[in-house]
Amino acid sequence: MAAKPRDLVAVIGTGASAGGLEALQEFLSHLPPALEGVALVIAQHLSPTHKSRLVELLSRETAFKVVEAAHHQQILPSHVYITPPDNDIRIGHGRIYLSKPLNMSAPKPCVDILFQSMADALGERAIGVILSGTGSDGALGVKALKEKGGRVLVQDPESARYDGMPVAAIQTGAVDRVGSPEQIGAELLDMLYPSTESVPIDALEPSDLDSLFQKLSRRKGTDFANYKPSTFLRRLDKRMVQLGVPDLPAYLAHIDANPQELDTLFNTLLIGVTTFFRDQEAFVALESCLGQMLAQKNPGETIRIWVPGCATGEEPYSIALLLSHLLKERVQHHPVQIFATDIDEHAIATARRGLYPSSSIEHMPPEYLAQYFLRKGDEYELLKSIRSLVLFSKHDLTHNPPFLKLDLISCRNLLIYFGINLQKHIMPIFHYALNPNGYLFLGKSETIGQFSDLFAVVHGKYKLFQRKHGENLYALKFSAFKPHLKPARPALVRKDRSELSLADMIKETLFNTFEHPYVVINDSMDIQEIRGDVSIYLGLREGSMNVNILKMVREELQIELRAVINRAIADRQQPIDRGLGAFG
Repeated sequence: MAAKPRDLVAVIGTGASAGGLEALQEFLSHLPPALEGVALVIAQHLSPTHKSRLVELLSRETAFKVVEAAHHQQILPSHVYITPPDNDIRIGHGRIYLSKPLNMSAPKPCVDILFQSMADALGERAIGVILSGTGSDGALGVKALKEKGGRVLVQDPESARYDGMPVAAIQTGAVDRVGSPEQIGAELLDMLYPSTESVPIDALEPSDLDSLFQKLSRRKGTDFANYKPSTFLRRLDKRMVQLGVPDLPAYLAHIDANPQELDTLFNTLLIGVTTFFRDQEAFVALESCLGQMLAQKNPGETIRIWVPGCATGEEPYSIALLLSHLLKERVQHHPVQIFATDIDEHAIATARRGLYPSSSIEHMPPEYLAQYFLRKGDEYELLKSIRSLVLFSKHDLTHNPPFLKLDLISCRNLLIYFGINLQKHIMPIFHYALNPNGYLFLGKSETIGQFSDLFAVVHGKYKLFQRKHGENLYALKFSAFKPHLKPARPALVRKDRSELSLADMIKETLFNTFEHPYVVINDSMDIQEIRGDVSIYLGLREGSMNVNILKMVREELQIELRAVINRAIADRQQPIDRGLGAFG
């Protein structure tokens, strides 16, 4: 009886280019007989006009059935599917989908496209293998696999005839194992049917996790205790299984003996994937919002945008391209400041170079590609005029003060990694950092949660929100910029530590150089915070308690104060009054 799709344990996508035939032959000839329930899909770069003999040549090397892939073909175990020339290949719903390449200058078939489709369709049942080849095809797909829980094996560059693709994959920090083509088969068997059992999450002691967080924080400056527990613990568990350590104390001992393991763990936790104009329809909606924002800007006014969790830079550069397209020659009249931040210095270094593989520009509007990029071999370099609009820097969203007076915050597919307490910490800060009517752009799986009082929905489907006017933000408490919250599991939860009051928050951000006594009020002019001696201006009156500043201010200052507040609200400037001082 023929095997059914549900019998599939995993699909192994294999990418190769120059020197790939020899590597594929060695790889397939050493597949262990016990490796049952898997199918292989091979994307070997070929000339569009080349008549492939891969089916014939590789059939001699394995007991698996080797066939040329066909459109809408069902994927069966113990089969090897070869992508035909001049086609891209995708996986979905247990079937193969072939299509003509949209980017004629990109490698064919594109390994990144295969891996990304496998990540979306199969998640943890997807395994990527990168063999000999030139260029960097596959590197972006490697990150996509890791983001969705898949695994990656790469040919040791020393054994590859051409090491471009293996080196590019390894440099992502997302590779699980490296070995020769002969060794990869055994590694696959161990990966799919490990002799070491997964470490039970319930067996983890909070004190051991605290110790791990402290070690990681000391070495890298980031405390992952605030991140979503399912993501952190799953990736920690996989790393422990890979090393063959039986429990967390043994892993901590391994770290003490090998401190560089913390770097590996850090990179494992940071794996993300991004492309230019990811979710194209969402960017169409964003372009409309940016157009409205620009229409309200006067010549000379600065445009300020923040992209936290920028990874390798595709997201902030996409926004820079949109702005350049919208402003055209007016770009000289509006200083543009796009702050792109991340905790991963390696990713930031990649972003600053502005050099990307063809797979990153799959969704790029053709006019942008022609106008703003230079072709350099298999890669595309962004023009300096666009790169100069973006300032990249290391910044921990959970630890460092925010950028302020922003027109847009684009924080897409980052909050999904944060636990609920950390999300509650971040959203009020975003509100605080935005200008009135400023926009918040989230990923398609993210939401503003309970903070509908702070943000209005602009496009629910595309996760575009607008800062609400005059909400009672200042009545809130902001968590400290470095909250130490344990993952939200009953056995591991611990209460929030002390919170910063608004006074502390202000000293950290806006008013850290403001020496005068001050009063913070809300949109109803009710007093929320007082700092310093303000008795010369304010006094208590008889009757029921009223904290409205216009009711408490001395009568001779009441009209003047109202006028100054109205000017501050209308002009978004800091009016100075001889009798009242400065208002910001």
